Amino acid sequence: MIQTTNLTKSNDPGQCGAAFAHGTTATDNCGTPSLVGVRDDGHSLSDPYPVGVTTITWTATDIHSNSSSATQTITVNDTEKPVLSAHADIAQTNDAGQCGRR
Repeated sequence: MIQTTNLTKSNDPGQCGAAFAHGTTATDNCGTPSLVGVRDDGHSLSDPYPVGVTTITWTATDIHSNSSSATQTITVNDTEKPVLSAHADIAQTNDAGQCGRR
């Protein structure tokens, strides 16, 4: 049996993604099964997760080659506001004989 929880988190500060601890476990009546997770974006489970939704397909296999699978969604929300960099004020005189500058 695979026990997993869908997770949602804000992005890590200054990053367009977030690191996660999955918390996924597997149990079996005949010992501890092997547990393998595969991300739908092809990255390693230990890589940061990008903003958006990533699905992990988990497969547990026991010592008798019985297996079960479950999916887990990892959602990262971009909650960091953009930073504005305004230029310094500009002062210019008008063109001669005009009410403005071209």
